[in-house]
Amino acid sequence: MEKLVFIGGGHAHLSCILNIEEFLELGMNVTVISPSEYLYYSGMGPGLLGGFYEPSECRFNIKGLVEQAGGEFIEEKVTQVDPENKVLTLESGTQIFYDIASFDVGSYIPSENLQIKESKVILVKPISNLVEARQEIKNLKSDQTVDVCVVGGGPSGTELAGNLWRTLSKHKLNFKITLITDDLLLSEHPIKIRKYALKSLKERGVEVKENQTVERIENNTIYLENNQTLQGDLIFLAIGTKPRNIFENSGIPTSSDSAMVVDKYLRSIKYPNVFGGGDCIEFEERKLDRVGVYAVRENPILLHNIKASIRKKPLKAFSPQKKYLLILNLGNRKGILWRGNLTYKGKLAFRLKNFIDKRFMKKYQLKR
Repeated sequence: MEKLVFIGGGHAHLSCILNIEEFLELGMNVTVISPSEYLYYSGMGPGLLGGFYEPSECRFNIKGLVEQAGGEFIEEKVTQVDPENKVLTLESGTQIFYDIASFDVGSYIPSENLQIKESKVILVKPISNLVEARQEIKNLKSDQTVDVCVVGGGPSGTELAGNLWRTLSKHKLNFKITLITDDLLLSEHPIKIRKYALKSLKERGVEVKENQTVERIENNTIYLENNQTLQGDLIFLAIGTKPRNIFENSGIPTSSDSAMVVDKYLRSIKYPNVFGGGDCIEFEERKLDRVGVYAVRENPILLHNIKASIRKKPLKAFSPQKKYLLILNLGNRKGILWRGNLTYKGKLAFRLKNFIDKRFMKKYQLKR
């Protein structure tokens, strides 16, 4: 019996995991390897921190989905890939053989770019870190004073700052939130969006320090390039993401930042039995933003193409849209929405995001 192995229970693998029975019917032995039995939906992470959602509302039971469908789940991390011999090496040293493999191992916050010493620093990925941070805030005494810093001024940092305001206010804490970015807030997004986000945060007392580079973090003190220092009882890092270097020294062609290069069928450009999706791939035809919308849209393509590969039938090309909808949850039941030149701000944007996210979560839940 040939073996199909999914490495990572990421967003782009959800349709495949939900339809494991179809692979079994094709005579495949199916294994899913992931470092956690749960996958938290990153789009709901800031709202989870802000108290809009409970942890159980924001996660998929990957282990349960796999085993319910008759597949094998291994709670481990793949550390090496040998595509010539079709072998995966796990952190424990165990080796797993495959005939077809698909990778969706996501990305991480590259904290190695900062000097961090003896400080309480919370990386915004994995999302389970935000679950722990929320509990830590809940455990603080109501009259306690807390200085919170968010390093990073992209969508993630902006959402975090707004949702930290909500959860700290909810627990009646004395607090100050400072967001630090080495560029302008939301610098790569439309000026209308940037101005509204800046206004929204500042009106709630969040200090936004733009064009400020963090040199190092030591003893819970942030040292900036201009010799300023900031104290942080809680320091969140939202400084962008980088693909995991799982393909290093494997012979699988990768991009400059270690992502596996895939063709229009989401296959490795060198190994046609190796597929991939999500943040760990680089689309050969054109560079794509690493946003969840692409991982979600890769779902049906991976499902179709892996089945077609088994059947030796024609594959379907992935055609990523050039414009996509993005909505930020600002933590005050308001949101910012944009798609191309269309922008909107207000309560309706938050409600739309909430509806879309909950609908997505509902689609990939265990059958009762």
